[in-house]
Amino acid sequence: AVAHPAPAGGRRRLAVLVGAAAAVLIAVLGARYVLDADTPTDKHAILPSSVAVLPFKNLSPSEDDAFFAAGMHEELLGELARIRGVNVIGSTSVQRYAQNAPPLPVIAAELNVGTVLEGSVRYAADRVRISVRLVDGKTGAELWADTYESGLDDAFRVQSEVAQRVSTALEPALGGGTRAASRPTTSAAAYALYLKTLSLYRTHGGIGVSMPVPIRATMKEYLDRALELDPEFAAALGWRAHVNLDALMFGAFDEDEWAVANEAMTRAVETDARRALELDPAQGAAHATLARLDMYRWRLADARATLDRALDVTPNDPSVLHYSAMLDFLRGDPGQAIAAARRALELDPKNPAPHAPLSMALRASGDLRGAIAAYERMIDAAPTAAIGYIGLARTQTATADGALVMETLRFGEQFLEDLRSFRLDAALSYAHAGARADAERLVAEFERRSAGQHVDSSLQAMAALARGDHAAARAAVERALTTRTVGADPLPLAQIRENTWSDPALELPEWRELRERLAYRR
Repeated sequence: AVAHPAPAGGRRRLAVLVGAAAAVLIAVLGARYVLDADTPTDKHAILPSSVAVLPFKNLSPSEDDAFFAAGMHEELLGELARIRGVNVIGSTSVQRYAQNAPPLPVIAAELNVGTVLEGSVRYAADRVRISVRLVDGKTGAELWADTYESGLDDAFRVQSEVAQRVSTALEPALGGGTRAASRPTTSAAAYALYLKTLSLYRTHGGIGVSMPVPIRATMKEYLDRALELDPEFAAALGWRAHVNLDALMFGAFDEDEWAVANEAMTRAVETDARRALELDPAQGAAHATLARLDMYRWRLADARATLDRALDVTPNDPSVLHYSAMLDFLRGDPGQAIAAARRALELDPKNPAPHAPLSMALRASGDLRGAIAAYERMIDAAPTAAIGYIGLARTQTATADGALVMETLRFGEQFLEDLRSFRLDAALSYAHAGARADAERLVAEFERRSAGQHVDSSLQAMAALARGDHAAARAAVERALTTRTVGADPLPLAQIRENTWSDPALELPEWRELRERLAYRR
C-alpha cells in the first residue's frame, strides 16, 4: 500500500474509505464476470511442512529500537526460506498481523499453513533477548518454545538455531536441512544499520517502483555506512545493489546525464551483487538483482539462469518466484509464468505484486476472466496502489466495455501520484475507451513531469499510441529495438508486443510484423 503522510487518525479514515470504495468497485466488477475456477482463491489446502512467522513484538526499552525486531523477523524469514521442503509464508502476507492479530488458528487458516511462529525481541545495550514459540495451526497447541540471549554480533547463530528448531518440528526428515550458522559481519553497528534498512523498506510498502525517493536515499545511506564498517558484509552488498537498481530503473535523470549515470550505476549494481554472491552464494537479494539487471539489458537467457540458481539455494523466496513469473512472460512463456506466479502467491498470498505477471500471462494464454480476477485480487490486497487499477483497466479493454474501463481508470487515478509511466498506460486505456481528451490530458501530464529528463523509446511509443500517432509510435519502437540492450524497463515493449490495450491498429499488417520482432528469440 502507498504510505500517506497523514496523522494516524487520518490514515485510519483513509484506509476505511479506500477499502470500502475498493470493495464496491470489486463487487460491481465481480457481478459482470464469472471468475475462472482455475484462478487461485484465498482458500487452499494446507501447505505441507508450512509455517507463518508473525512479526516479532518489540519489547525494547526505546521505541527507536523497533527496527531491530522488524529486521530480525525479516532475517529469520530469509534463513527459513533457504530450507528445501519447508513452505514459508512471505513477509508481505504476515505483516498484516503486526497489530491486533486474530487468534493463531484463524491466522493459520487464512494463510493455509500448518504452524505459526510468534516471538518477541528485546534489544538494549548491544544485547538481544529473543523469545519464540511454535504452535499447531489447527489447535493452537504449543509445539515448542525457547528463549535466546546473546550479544548483537552473535545474532546470526540465534537465527540459525531458531530456523533449525522450526525445520525439525515441521518434519524430522528435514532436521539436517539448514546450513551451518554463518557470521556475515563482525560489526554490530553495521548489522544494526542493515536491519534499519530492511525495516524501512518494509514499512514503506516494499515495492521498488512505488518507493518514495527520500526513503530510497536513506536506505542507501544506511547501507553505505554499514559497508564502510564492514566492506565484506554480503547481505548489505546485495541490498545496496537492489536499492541502486531501483534508483536506476525508476528514478529520473536529466537527458544529458543519463548515459553516464546508466553506465556507472549498472557497473556499481553488478559489482555489489557479484561480490555478495562470492561471499555468500545463498544471498537471494543479490541473485534477484542480477536477474533484474539482465532483464533491464534484455539478456533474458542470462536472467533465467540466474533465477534458476537463486531458486536452487532459496526455494521459498516469493520475490524470486515473482521475478521468475515476470521473466517468463517477457520470454513469451505464459504457462511457466502462471505456474511461478501462483507458487509465489501460495507462499505469500497477501502480496499484491505477483498478481501483475499472473494476470498478464493469463490474458496472453487466452484466459480473460482469470486475468481480470487476478487484478481484482491485487486491488483487494493493495487498495491504494495505482498499479492494480491501471492493470485492471488495461485488461478490461478486451471486453469492449468502454464505460467500465473509464470507471476503473477514474477511480485509480487518485493514486497515481508521481508514477510517470503509469500515466501513459492509463492514457492508452482511455484512448481505447474513446475518451481521447482524458488520454491527451495524461500524456500532457507525463510530458510536463518528464521535461528535460531521459525517456525510454518504449515510453515514447506508448505516448504516441495514446495520441493515435502510429507513425511516430512505430518509429519509437524501431529505436527501442536497437537500444534496449543498453538498458530500459522491458515491460512496455512486452505489453505492446501482446497488444494488451486491445488497440485495433496494432492488428494491422505493419504493426503485426513489428510486434513479432519484439518477441524474445531464444
